[in-house]
Amino acid sequence: FFFFFFFFKQKTAYEIGVRLVGSEMCIRDRYMGIIKIWMEAAHKNFMYGNYAGAIEMYTKLLGSFPENTDILLCRAIAYIRTAQYDPAIADLESSEKIKKTFQTHLRLGIAQFFKGKLSDARSNFKDARGMADSDSEKTLISSWIQKLSLIHICRCRRAI
Repeated sequence: FFFFFFFFKQKTAYEIGVRLVGSEMCIRDRYMGIIKIWMEAAHKNFMYGNYAGAIEMYTKLLGSFPENTDILLCRAIAYIRTAQYDPAIADLESSEKIKKTFQTHLRLGIAQFFKGKLSDARSNFKDARGMADSDSEKTLISSWIQKLSLIHICRCRRAI
């Protein structure tokens, strides 16, 4: 009689996540759950047009995660919706330093457009166009660049 015994060793938390062991994983998971709840609440405020409430919640989240580009982007969009372009630009520039993305350049261009910084807006729209992956992104950027062109044409006609 041959008996084959297979011993299965359960992986420890240390083996699963090199830097996380036991209770640290539990803390991280609980913390991530709280963040998710706060993000959902902030997004609900945003979706229902309570931009001030959304900004407040995003700001609290940024207190714990100052380099989270998603939160910076969301708060910047809420600032744009409330015509607070300077803080929106600051958030987007901070986000851009951490990670350059299509959305960051697009939103930075939009904020600069409404602030009247048209040459900066054009530069960011061109950067976003270079990062655009889909046809819809390319179309969106083209429409903003057209708006800039129309403003330029109107200014030229006024000068004549």
